[in-house]
Amino acid sequence: MRTLLLDIGGVFYLGRPDAAFWARWAAQARMTPDALQAQFWHGPDIEAANVGAIDAAEYHRRAGKRMGLSPDLVRAMTEEAFLSEPNHAFADFVRGLRAEGLAVSALTNSWSSEAALKARPLLSGLFDQVISSRDVGLTKPNPAIFHLTLERLAVAAGEVLFVDDTLGHVQAARGLGIGGLCFEATDQACAGIRGWTSA
Repeated sequence: MRTLLLDIGGVFYLGRPDAAFWARWAAQARMTPDALQAQFWHGPDIEAANVGAIDAAEYHRRAGKRMGLSPDLVRAMTEEAFLSEPNHAFADFVRGLRAEGLAVSALTNSWSSEAALKARPLLSGLFDQVISSRDVGLTKPNPAIFHLTLERLAVAAGEVLFVDDTLGHVQAARGLGIGGLCFEATDQACAGIRGWTSA
């Protein structure tokens, strides 16, 4: 069965930490923007959260301790960094595809479980399955997570179009024979997906 496989962050949520983001939060944290950015994106802890070795609350606690901030402040920063600018237009487009009978699932590097992601109002009813790095202990672009996804969805690589905003992830999928589309803008992605469904 042909399957549309979608990333979540950067596709359904378009907000990205930019210079204004770091400057605004740095003022609250009483740090320079560069220092805040370096301390916030702390590799070992980010990687542990991505594969479910620690949960989001533990990441917020560790990051808060590292930066001398409250876990609640770190949580607010994280939510703005990852969950801002919900892409309602793309969500509506995907709902339309599902109504037409297309199978749609998600593959995401996330600190949240499949159940938690499916429960978000923006994402409710969008996916047959959500393969979250937090649940499976693997992250994109590791080929193993793509193999696991194909197995779980019971589809062949050539039956899938994978859409992600990170080119390296798309290239990893293509290397395994999966169709790949790099999300650059909503209209561009919708057009690319429509071209694939009509091919």
